[in-house]
Amino acid sequence: MSMTLLIGPAGCGKTHELLDSFGAALSGAADPLAEDLFFIVPSAEHTERVVSLLIQRGLKGFFHKRVTTLSRLAGDLFRVTDIPSASSLTRTMIIRDLIRENAWDYFSEVSEQPGFLGLMAQFITELKESCVSPEIFRERMNALKGFEPAYVGKYEALADFYEQYEARLKMQGLRDSQDALRIFRERKKKSETPTSRFKSIWIDGFFDFSNLQLEYLRELSAITENITITLTSEDGRLLKEDQSQGREEAFEAVSRTQQDLEKLGFKVQRGKSRSYRTEKPSLLFLQKNIFAQKVVGPVPPPGQDIVMLDAIGTEGEIELIARQIHKLYTTGNYRYSDFAVLFRQIRHYAPVIASVFSRYGIPSEVHERDRLKFSSWIAAVASLLSVFRNGWQREDVFAFLKSGYTRRFGQDTVKDGEWLAEFEQRSFLEGVTGARPNTVQSQNGDLGGPDDPSSKENKSQGREAWLADWKRGEPSNLAEFNQKKAETLKTLRELEDWFRAAKTAEDHIRIFKRAVYATFGILEVSDRYTSFTRRDAACVKRFEALLAEIQSYFLKTKVPEISFESFSDHFLGLVELDVYSLHERDKNRVQVYDVSLARQKEYKVVFVAGLLEKVFPMQVREDPLLSDWERKLMNGGMEHPLAECLPRQNIERFFFYVAVTRAKERLYLSCPHLDFEGKESLPSFYLEEVKDLWGGHIPVIRQDLARPFPAIDEAITRRELEASVAGALQ
Repeated sequence: MSMTLLIGPAGCGKTHELLDSFGAALSGAADPLAEDLFFIVPSAEHTERVVSLLIQRGLKGFFHKRVTTLSRLAGDLFRVTDIPSASSLTRTMIIRDLIRENAWDYFSEVSEQPGFLGLMAQFITELKESCVSPEIFRERMNALKGFEPAYVGKYEALADFYEQYEARLKMQGLRDSQDALRIFRERKKKSETPTSRFKSIWIDGFFDFSNLQLEYLRELSAITENITITLTSEDGRLLKEDQSQGREEAFEAVSRTQQDLEKLGFKVQRGKSRSYRTEKPSLLFLQKNIFAQKVVGPVPPPGQDIVMLDAIGTEGEIELIARQIHKLYTTGNYRYSDFAVLFRQIRHYAPVIASVFSRYGIPSEVHERDRLKFSSWIAAVASLLSVFRNGWQREDVFAFLKSGYTRRFGQDTVKDGEWLAEFEQRSFLEGVTGARPNTVQSQNGDLGGPDDPSSKENKSQGREAWLADWKRGEPSNLAEFNQKKAETLKTLRELEDWFRAAKTAEDHIRIFKRAVYATFGILEVSDRYTSFTRRDAACVKRFEALLAEIQSYFLKTKVPEISFESFSDHFLGLVELDVYSLHERDKNRVQVYDVSLARQKEYKVVFVAGLLEKVFPMQVREDPLLSDWERKLMNGGMEHPLAECLPRQNIERFFFYVAVTRAKERLYLSCPHLDFEGKESLPSFYLEEVKDLWGGHIPVIRQDLARPFPAIDEAITRRELEASVAGALQ
C-alpha cells in the first residue's frame, strides 16, 4: 500500500503525470468495467475538464464515471440506502420553518431579514463539514456561556436550532449527505459491513480539505492499494530561504493541508521544480517571485507577455479586454477557447461581459451559477402568486399582466398592450393600490373580523377595488373599459378562488401548473435556439423541481391542510434562494471563471480582471454567528475544530498565484478606477507586487476619456466606426 503526496509548483506536470498513470491503469485493467480505479477532482466543473483531456489523449472505453468528485465517491462508498438524503430545497424549507416557529430573543430583530435563512443554512453545513455533532456543539455552547455571559441567549439559540434541525430531519426520515460517513461507521461497529476495495485513486486540484473530507481520505486510504494526492506549492526550501512573510502566507493553506495529510500517513514526493506550462521568461519569473522579498534569478524584460489594462469603470475594463481579444483573434493564431477571463468572483460582471462581448461579436461562456429569482421567466411566474399573496398590490398586478411571458388571459382574452397601458394609467386615477401589507391574509387565510376597520380597508383596496366598476377617466368609453377590465381580471379572480379552496400541496401544484402552462401561456417558449430560450428552458426545469420538492416536503411532514399562503411562501422563498447553471455546447468560446474554478486549467492568453482592493483580494470577515474569538474558545481540545475565518485572508494570495500561472503566452492584469457603484476605488496591492518586480516598467494600456472614440484603424464595431469617422470630420 502506498500513500503519496506529490507537491510541485504550478505547471510542473502534476496533473499530466496523474492522467498518464490513470490512463495506463485503465488501459491495462483486466476488467474494464470494474470500479476500482478513480480520478477525483474538486467539483463537477473539473470533471468535464479531466474527461476532455483524457479524450484528447485518445483514451477509449467507458471511463467517464471513474472521473468524479470526493463527495460523490464518498456518497457511493458510504451509501445509506434506507435513509434518503435531504435535498438542498428540503433543507431550506426545514430551516425556514424552524426560524418561523421559534422566537429566539437574540435573533428576533434579524430573523426576517433577507439573508438570515441562508446564513443559518450555511452555518449548519459548516458544522456538518467540520464533523461537529449537535451533542458536542451543545456542550461547547454551554461552556461558552461561562466565558461570555452577555451572549448566553445566542449560544442557547444556536445550540437549540442545531438540535431541532437534526430532530426535524429524523422525524421526516431524512439525513444530510454529510451524515453518511457517521452512520456508516456506527453500523460498521455493530456488524461487519462489506466495503469496496480500490486498486488506485488519484486526487488532483485540491489545496485544502474540510474535516469531513479528511475523514473520507482516512477511510479511503485504508481500503486503497495506491492513493496519490497532488498539492500546488513552490519549492518549500526556497520559501524558507526567502523568509518572505507574504510568500509563506500565499502557501499557508497548502502547508497546513500537507501537515494534515502527513498525519494520515502520506509520504511527500517532490515534483519537478520547473514549470512546463510556459516558455516565456517573464511569466516564469513572475511565478517564481510573486510576493517574494528576495528575487530569484535575473529580471527579464516583460515585453508584451505581461500587460496591465487601466480602465475608468467596469464596462470600460471589459471593453479593453474585448478589444485585446479581438486584436489577437484576428491574427489567426488564436481560437476563442484560447482565452480566459478570471475574476475572484464574477457576480456583477456577468451581465457586463454578456453585453460588451456580444457587441464585439465575441462568444463567451460564463461559468457562474445564476440566481433563479433574476430569471425573467420565473419572475413572471412568481408575480402571479404575489398578486394573491400580497393583496393585489398594483406593482404585482401589472408586473404579471404586462410581462412579455404572459401571452393571454384565459382561452378567450387576447393580450392588448395598449389597453394595459391605459389600464395602468386609470388605476392611478382611481387610486387603487392594493391591500396594505399588514392587512393581507395571515398564514391560516383569515382576515380580521367584520367590524375590523383594517378588514374593511383590505376589501376596499384589495381585490374588490380592482373588480368594482371604476368611475374616473374619460366618461365616453368608461362602460367599455369596465367591461374589458372585468374580462381581463376574471381569470385572475377565478384562479385565486381555486387556490383558496385548495387543501393539499398536490391541489395547489395542479392549479399552479395549469395556470402557467395553459391559462396564461407562460410556457410558450420560442423554437429558436438562443441563449434566452435555453435559459428559459433551464428555469422551467427548476420550476418543476421546486414544485416536486414542495410536494415531497408536505407529504413527509403530514400536514393535514395547506393554505395558499403557506404554499406561496414556500415557493417564493425557494425562488429567492435557488440557483441554476447553463453550459454551452460550442466550446470555442472565451471562458470566464471564478479563479477558484481555474485550477487544473491553462490558456494561451489569460486576463485577470477586477483587481481592486476588497474585490481581489476579497476582504475576509469574521462569521456573524460565531466570531474567531468564540471559535478559539470553543475549539480547545476538540478533535475536529471549527476553522477561524480571518486566517483565510491568506488564501487570497494563493488564488492570485493560481490566476497568474494559468497563462501560457500572455497575461493581462486589469483594473477599473471606479467600481460598480461609480465610486473611486483603490487598485489591488497585488498590482503593486507585480510592478515592483520590474521596477514599475510594465506596459500599460489605458482607456482615454479625452478621446471618446477610437481611431478609424482601431474601430471594430460599426458603432465605433461611425463614431470614429464623425470624430475625424470635426
